Order: sequence, then structure tokens, then C-alpha cells
Amino acid sequence: LFRRFDPRATVSTLSASAAGFAATHLLVSDHTDFTVPPLPTPSLHQAPLCVLVGVVCGVLGVAYNKAILAGLRFGDRSRIPVVRRAVGIGVAAGLIAWFAPTWVGTGDDLTQTALTAHQVLGVVVFVFCIRFVFGVVSYAANAPGGLFAPMLVLGTHAGLGVGLMLGEFTRLAPGTTSALALIGMAAFFTASVQAPVTGIILASEMTGSVTWLPPMLGTVAIAMLIAMLMRSQPIYDALTTRAA
Repeated sequence: LFRRFDPRATVSTLSASAAGFAATHLLVSDHTDFTVPPLPTPSLHQAPLCVLVGVVCGVLGVAYNKAILAGLRFGDRSRIPVVRRAVGIGVAAGLIAWFAPTWVGTGDDLTQTALTAHQVLGVVVFVFCIRFVFGVVSYAANAPGGLFAPMLVLGTHAGLGVGLMLGEFTRLAPGTTSALALIGMAAFFTASVQAPVTGIILASEMTGSVTWLPPMLGTVAIAMLIAMLMRSQPIYDALTTRAA
């Protein structure tokens, strides 16, 4: 997240991570947040797939940042009291939860489902749109909440959507769509936060899968390049500037 290697921060972070890793293995039986099915060995002929995921996630990540900031600006100009806005959004979330409980909250179930690639393209696009719009609306309510988990939902669904779309026109190796959902997680996060190393590490650490680490490097680089070319400010930097 620092986007630089400061010696003190690096040593402190590595030491804390090593201690946390050891404690997790002693106390917890399941060491990953998400489960990924067996992934095929990546090859060079799949490079265009990764390029496309990088471009799509780069554009969508920038759009998400702009939408979040636009939602906050709209809330600042709104004459509706903050409490009433929050209540209205809460009621909307409750209605959605009544009919589709997994569509609200952190979205971990949605992320897990996307990583298993057991969805059809229409559902993936619909869920992405719902989470994109409602994520912006919820954050604009100024209620306590974060952006990290929603980014994982959007990233996995963006990558999965690309895989399912391409699967309509060409035959993909079994497990490729799950792999694209995984690298989409890292690419979308990178496009929004512009911390590529963090994006790569979190995707690998949360799934325990490193099979597609080489193509993930290229995909994340493309997403980062797209964000830079579009002159998008990292979302956390933009929120810090806004709060100053």
C-alpha cells in the first residue's frame, strides 16, 4: 500500500506477517479465505486472455473510482439529511437481502462462487452491475464501511465475465475461467488502488493458489498501465485528499 519499499516498514511487515502465518497454522485449520479449483498450467497462447482481462479490469477499476467519488460529491450536495439517506439505503439493502441474501454484505459468497466459475454470463454481468451500483450508493451514505471486499467481488466477476464471454466463441481449457476470475481479482484491485504488489500478494494469499502467478504479473501490469493512462488517482489517495 505504501507503493515503495521503506526498510523499516518492510522489516516490520515481513516480521508481523511471518508471526501471523505461524499463529494461523497453529490455531486455524483452514488457512485460506477462498477455495480455487485445480487450475490448468498457463501457456503463452493464453496471453491474449490475460491482456483482455487486464484492459477490462483497468477500465472498470478506474470507472469504479470515479463513481465512488462522484457518489460522495452528490451526497455532499444533497439536501437530504445523512441519517435519512443511510436509512433509505439500509431499507434497500434489506429488501435485496430478503430475496438474495448473498448479494449484500461483504460479498464473500459471491467471490467464492465466481472463483469456481459455476455461473452463466448473464448472471455474472447482472451481479457485477448490482454490486457496482449498490457499492457506490452504500459508500455515499457515509456510514461505516469499506471498499476492499467489494473490490474482490467486482474483480472476480469481471475476470469471470471475460472468460465466459470468450467461452462462447472458443474452447477454453477446463479451469481457465476460474483462473481468469482469480487474476481479475488482482487486476481490478490494482486498477483502483494502484498497488500492484499488494494486489498480487492478496490474490495469492487469500486463495493459496500460485499456479497463474506469472500471467497475473502481466495482467496486473496492464491494469496499472490503463489506470495511469486514464490519469486515475488511487482511490485511497483520493479519499485521503478529500478528507483533508
